[in-house]
Amino acid sequence: MPAPTSPTETAAPPATRLRRPRWSDPRLLVGLLLVCGSIVIGARVMAAADDTTAVWSVATDHRAGTPVDASDLRPVDVRLGDGAERYVAADESVASGRVWSRDVHAGELLGVAATRPVDVREVAQLPLIVSAGSLPSDLATGDRVDVWVSSGPESAESGRAELVLDGMRVLSVVAAPASMGGDMSGYRVLLALEHDRPDRLGPALGAIGAGEVTLVREVVGEMS
Repeated sequence: MPAPTSPTETAAPPATRLRRPRWSDPRLLVGLLLVCGSIVIGARVMAAADDTTAVWSVATDHRAGTPVDASDLRPVDVRLGDGAERYVAADESVASGRVWSRDVHAGELLGVAATRPVDVREVAQLPLIVSAGSLPSDLATGDRVDVWVSSGPESAESGRAELVLDGMRVLSVVAAPASMGGDMSGYRVLLALEHDRPDRLGPALGAIGAGEVTLVREVVGEMS
């Protein structure tokens, strides 16, 4: 029977040395690629989130043809991409003496074509005295109206109406003094003569002087 082996005589397992990772180790290369990819993607996401442009925004609704007031514009940061050139940057001043070229609504971004200089043709103005029941009660500056003239009760053509001017822009609406309208039930309406030819205006004035004026507001469809 063999003699028992003492603990000191038991063979120790060979020592395992730590090896330094080699650059050629596929696992190390894959790990490095994942880290680098994460950094690049994160940087692009942060850059995209910061890629905004400051442009002017309209604070309230305005009618076409009314003056542009710079105090009614607000700067906003928006992501526009390739369409940034269509809007006015917030670091650009909006020149005075311009009017709205179309109806604009609150919150709308200020497009480069939304305003225009005052046209020299708009210097001519046509004042009309209109009775209170012959125009919309809420007629306002910037509205577009058609001017109809009906024959007076003493005329042989009483009851007939004629369209003498169309698409006229309203410059102002004020209560007519008694010396102008005969009483306070009328209004003095100032219209812009922006597109009318002299040969059209003459007959219109003749009809207006001989009849009763009614203003019919044009209906403006919703903007997309």
